[in-house]
Amino acid sequence: LNLVVRYAKMTDGGEIDLENFRSLLSPATKIVSLSHCSNVFGRFIALSEIKKIMDEQGSAACLIADAAQSLPHLFPSVRDLGADFLVFSGHKVYGPSGIGVLWGREERLQTLPPYQTGGDMIRTVTLTGASWNALPWKFEAGTPNMEGAIGLAAALDYLVDQGTAAITDYTSHLSQTVRHSLEQIPSVRILGDPHPHSGIISFTVDGVHPHDLADLLGQKEICIRAGHHCAAPLHQQLGIPASNRISLGMYNTEADIDRFIAVLKSIITDFSHV
Repeated sequence: LNLVVRYAKMTDGGEIDLENFRSLLSPATKIVSLSHCSNVFGRFIALSEIKKIMDEQGSAACLIADAAQSLPHLFPSVRDLGADFLVFSGHKVYGPSGIGVLWGREERLQTLPPYQTGGDMIRTVTLTGASWNALPWKFEAGTPNMEGAIGLAAALDYLVDQGTAAITDYTSHLSQTVRHSLEQIPSVRILGDPHPHSGIISFTVDGVHPHDLADLLGQKEICIRAGHHCAAPLHQQLGIPASNRISLGMYNTEADIDRFIAVLKSIITDFSHV
């Protein structure tokens, strides 16, 4: 395809360098793709600023937003975000795995050819050709994942019933509580700036490897993530081999946080005597 991929710079605080992004745009740019929320920093990316720069430069590029990490914590109107396509996964919104959502502006979807063939995605078939069905069916080839779709719809209905604004406020409160507690521990380094922030917090502990910490916490039935979090180049930029990640959700409580901090301090104390 002879495509050229360019990467916008990100600050150590988790922001996209907007001037660097501006310099990368050209009339030849076809796609701008980015995460709405960093799966390491937990920081929301201002899509409106990205879209504004694109409009100022008259860019016709397609803006794709990955909302897998942001949607459990923030529930914006897709029309307000300015993206042409928005994607998210079912299991990140308390639904089943193996299913996700692609939302797209109708005019963009109309121009895309189907990527799979099968039943229900065709309108007519002859021995020499075929015509495609209307949206969204031209992208729904074959027997769909009916159980997954029903489960995902139920999960989204549940979130709406709980109140999306209330969920956003609650997870934000929990996030601020964890950050404040971690900031009181001298050997802990929190990655990224605090605002605007989701329930995702990544950190390192001096003298304790992230995988060791996750394993020891797991032995106390506290589950957090250790590794690159699917972002190895970012960890290389930060100069660290890995990090730990907390992912707070609507099911967490302040009691969970208190227990996590207490066990974390105990582990750090034990390592200080090694």
